[in-house]
Amino acid sequence: MVIRLVLIVTALLVSPLASAGEIVVSNRPLHSLVSGVLAGITTPQLLLSTSQSIHAQQMKPSQISLAREAKRVFWLGPEIEPELVPFAGPHWLDLSSTPDLLWRPLREWGDGHDTTAHLRDPHLWLDPTNGQALVRAIATEVLSFYPEQAVRVETNTQTSLRQLEQLDRSIAARLKALSPKGYAVSHDAYHYFEARYALSPYATLSREPHGGTSAFRVRIMAEGIANAQVACLFTEPALNSRVLQRLAAEYAIPVITLDPLGSTLPPGPNLYGALLTSITDGFSDCFQPTKP
Repeated sequence: MVIRLVLIVTALLVSPLASAGEIVVSNRPLHSLVSGVLAGITTPQLLLSTSQSIHAQQMKPSQISLAREAKRVFWLGPEIEPELVPFAGPHWLDLSSTPDLLWRPLREWGDGHDTTAHLRDPHLWLDPTNGQALVRAIATEVLSFYPEQAVRVETNTQTSLRQLEQLDRSIAARLKALSPKGYAVSHDAYHYFEARYALSPYATLSREPHGGTSAFRVRIMAEGIANAQVACLFTEPALNSRVLQRLAAEYAIPVITLDPLGSTLPPGPNLYGALLTSITDGFSDCFQPTKP
């Protein structure tokens, strides 16, 4: 019994595991990637709750305290999460500066789908190649403060990268087997996913999830539906668009829910893959052949 206790104590001294709350991550997709790299080392804490949007967060006192007391906070920086800027400190690690990330410009809707190069789309996690770039950056940071866990971090990192590569191939194969149809989205959040898999929306209602729209965008969407150029409408869990409801009722067109943050999925290392798979399921449902 004494020998066993000595061995346990020795193992803990040689390879200490981190305490809960040492690592905090701002949003759900990034939290999932960090969780994968830290598997078996510690469980990172999620800063933002299910109901909080990445576009507009209002931090609670308990969340401010959690971020302040953490040893490291992973986030996606001021461009993607601007409302977290007042709480950021020197222990916050901005992963949006990762060199290998592929950024895409915001789309400009007034004249089709032209883009403007000086404004960047914040939804970069919806391209799994960016997921891989983030995993590599996370691993580098983790090794800097858990050097004794180098073997485990490397194993976790390679596992995560392999899973993301397989996910990318699986999504591409699924979508390639279907014939794409026109679709419209309530929130222009899917540029990275669409560019990765050669998709493009017919129309969008709003750039922000809770932002307003215009008569011009509603007219374009309605005309597309009436002319059979739009097969389905995509909404999100937190949205309650009266415009979409009216169009769906008037034209009897399917409304499919996509969740770009995985807000309905349990947090953890499996969320990121489940998130992209769920979005793929939504596009697949839209592109299925119409039943006679």
